[in-house]
Amino acid sequence: MRRLLTCALIAAACWTAPMPVAAAATLYPAESNLGGVDLDGYCRHKGYQGTKLVNNTGYGWTCYKGSSYVAISMTDVCHWTYGKRAIDRMGDYNDVMSWRCWG
Repeated sequence: MRRLLTCALIAAACWTAPMPVAAAATLYPAESNLGGVDLDGYCRHKGYQGTKLVNNTGYGWTCYKGSSYVAISMTDVCHWTYGKRAIDRMGDYNDVMSWRCWG
């Protein structure tokens, strides 16, 4: 019983102990702009004919094949281009060319 109580106290201390700031900083290094997105290359890689802009916003990009259109996941494009740690960011909703990948 004493061993069980000791294990429970150690586990509780681990769950409630604050993480040191220095350790947290090493887990998430500063992000940097990795670059733009190759939407046409991504769509062709996925088996589509290319890209088409269906509205003049950052969310207007689609992959197309014939008359079928599929919305593009910019997160997936960044992962395809720069690896799984990359994230997508739109610089300006009204600028269709403002997508960048960060990591």
